[in-house]
Amino acid sequence: MSLVGNVIFAQGDSEKDFQKLFVGLNVDRSPEEIILGSNLKFEKITRTQEITGETITIYHSKYDKNVMIKSKILDAEVWIEQQDFEKDLGRHTVSQRIAFPNYEALIVEYNNVFNKFEPYASNIMGESPENESEGKDIQTTLTIKDDVAVRYFNLSYRIPKKEHQAKTQYLLISYRYRRW
Repeated sequence: MSLVGNVIFAQGDSEKDFQKLFVGLNVDRSPEEIILGSNLKFEKITRTQEITGETITIYHSKYDKNVMIKSKILDAEVWIEQQDFEKDLGRHTVSQRIAFPNYEALIVEYNNVFNKFEPYASNIMGESPENESEGKDIQTTLTIKDDVAVRYFNLSYRIPKKEHQAKTQYLLISYRYRRW
């Protein structure tokens, strides 16, 4: 297989994997196309950005099962966000927040998701700012490029203090689509 064939093959695999992770949503489509092709029930919310006055459209839904997540999910939500200026540029962000029963389950799922998508990345950037009162925040961004778009895939969570590790913990997953 040629290099071009490998890139197209990898791109197709990444799209399938993102669709699985994002509960069946085809995250590379426009927000309207994403929700039309979904079994989830979305609520449309319109907000105004405080500084610029720009309109932001958000489609929000809850879910309880995700085929890529094996640990128990306590609560989960997914939303698609697009500012007005992003429409003509073919840009949007799809995010989800998943609640797990404890820190151990969170770490297992973070590692599973990271390991699944790491091979698609052309660049990986990690940050871990510390918050004295609540723990350390971990943010990992994978950049995935092809000849059509650049995708920024972000995983973030908080390392809780020892006494809070048995409590509910959250994994935040964000996918930003930027067409060339």
